[in-house]
Amino acid sequence: MAPKLPTFLVWLVNAALALILIANTALAAEQANKAQSKKDPSVLQLIKLLNATSGMSAKFHQEALNADGEALQQTQGRMKLQRPGKFYWHTLEPFEQKINSDGKRIWVYDVDLEQVSIQNVDPGLGQTPAALLSGEPDKVVHQFYVEGVQHAAGSWHFHLKPKEESSLFSDVELQFSGEKLIYMKLSDSLNQTTTVRFADVKLNPAFKHQAFMLQFPEGVDIIDSSQGVP
Repeated sequence: MAPKLPTFLVWLVNAALALILIANTALAAEQANKAQSKKDPSVLQLIKLLNATSGMSAKFHQEALNADGEALQQTQGRMKLQRPGKFYWHTLEPFEQKINSDGKRIWVYDVDLEQVSIQNVDPGLGQTPAALLSGEPDKVVHQFYVEGVQHAAGSWHFHLKPKEESSLFSDVELQFSGEKLIYMKLSDSLNQTTTVRFADVKLNPAFKHQAFMLQFPEGVDIIDSSQGVP
């Protein structure tokens, strides 16, 4: 049996997938939201900013905290993503780990353990950021309340709260500097939080084809529980 991905890791994968999936139909989303939100400026600004991101690379620092504010894990490394569905998350500290996803499967390579696990992206995660921003035009308006504040010229902070009490998340926060996402915070109903800060952000870089291929040496253990996914 493949090891279950930690909840905070699932959050991060889904959050990253959100960024690559929204760009597929951002223009349609903008048009739909203009009508459905009665030109709510926060919704329109969020869609506009997400529409600018079809690819991204950055350094990251991630911290997961429990309800008492105690650290569950801190990691840092580099990430890159590109639509449709290409995603690569490389943790360098404290333990090296490489994660790749195509939107259907997740490959996790634990370097120290010499083990690769392959799992399906769980479609039952509900209103995760990926479900919220999966390219369906009315998701933002129908599933989340959106509040946006412009702190300074070119700096926006968004607070998203689910309309359904059964949502996995109690709220999601996104902060942009210009068109660049620099901060993301995910909170659940148990008051556990995962915060990701991005630095050295590059939007829409020209990636090489092999940039999103997860490479690992021969002889590593492979645990594949993704059967049934084409």
